[in-house]
Amino acid sequence: MDALPARDDALVDRLFALECLARAGRDARAERDRLLPARRAAEDFLDDNWEPDVPHANVLGQALSTIAALDDDPPPDWPNLLDETLRALEARQTRHGVTTTPLVLASVIRGLTSSGLAVPTWLLDAARAYFEAGPTATATAELAEALGRHRRGATLAQHAAEIVFSDRHGSDTGVMIARWWLSERLRGVIEQVAGKEKIASARAQAVISPTPTDPRLAAMLAEVAGRAVEDLVLLPASELELLRARSKGRALIENFIWRALFVGAPIVLALIYLTSLLHWLGNAHPSAKTVTGIATLLALSVSCVVVVTIWAMLRRLGRDPGLFGVLASIIFAIVPTVAVYFLYPS
Repeated sequence: MDALPARDDALVDRLFALECLARAGRDARAERDRLLPARRAAEDFLDDNWEPDVPHANVLGQALSTIAALDDDPPPDWPNLLDETLRALEARQTRHGVTTTPLVLASVIRGLTSSGLAVPTWLLDAARAYFEAGPTATATAELAEALGRHRRGATLAQHAAEIVFSDRHGSDTGVMIARWWLSERLRGVIEQVAGKEKIASARAQAVISPTPTDPRLAAMLAEVAGRAVEDLVLLPASELELLRARSKGRALIENFIWRALFVGAPIVLALIYLTSLLHWLGNAHPSAKTVTGIATLLALSVSCVVVVTIWAMLRRLGRDPGLFGVLASIIFAIVPTVAVYFLYPS
């Protein structure tokens, strides 16, 4: 996807996209390999001029999560380095800290849980405060996924999922992609919160939505599309319209056939049991001429019902049989009627 982070984009966005593509399966291998240099870039960034500040904590947390998704081991000192950095940032209480931006908070929580470290209470409180301060669906989805990895954040993750799937956030940018991505990352939890219908609706709308320009949304979409590539049926618009037309045509044909059966079946039954029907109506000994005449009229009626049904179906399907259709209809109506007229008495 062209919207995935490139070499000049933010390092933390490239690491997030690399994690998503690592979880997307073999169909995203080419894009994943293209972003693998982001791991080396993260190591260089963290080794050079290290400071316990927010940018380093952001990259370190996401790098730990990405390396875990790649099924690899990070440098042994990274988990302790993240823990020490968070302790320093907690004591510093700067204006622009880890808790100021929800995406930074999500990266840090991912790094902690990927390393098996406990999530400090002050980070959980910061996430709770963000949820109460008018959050956006995409950032809330990332926080919900990060919190859902740890048992201490399970309740907050469920609350965040409710926000993402709430109707008041239905018009947020990229909300359908975020809902689909979150439902895949937190399977079992989202079904209880949103229900299968909302998840299916989000998936369907995300598939047909325009390609997102935000690199993190593009990474989310690449991950879930890669996971579901065997389940998704992608067709060109022309072929899709053809399938729809065929389906509509079959429905029309079935509808007209049922109508013809509803009208023609009683007439056929009357033709078969004509003598018994006349007897039931009070004519116990009808003449052969009477029976033949009524049978001929019934046969003509059935033929007309069939002809009218065929013409109605052709007209609804936009087909014109032309002169051949007219001649065929006349023959189809006359031949059975004449056959009944001469053969019915026997």
